[in-house]
Amino acid sequence: MIRYKGDPCKIVARFNSTCQQCGKQIKKGESFYYWPNGKQAYCEKCGESEYNRFIESAMDEEIYNGRSW
Repeated sequence: MIRYKGDPCKIVARFNSTCQQCGKQIKKGESFYYWPNGKQAYCEKCGESEYNRFIESAMDEEIYNGRSW
């Protein structure tokens, strides 16, 4: 799958942060989902479903455009 600069990703926190949806503290060293365009962080529970929807949509788009992954 082609990745772009603004695509959301799952990363490990380098510093403490807060989930944009539920307000849970994301501590340094924990995995979380990050949306770079809005600079938004989501804990694993809140961000997983939206991230999976993004991945599914991106794969559908590649298949529609004739690219395979």
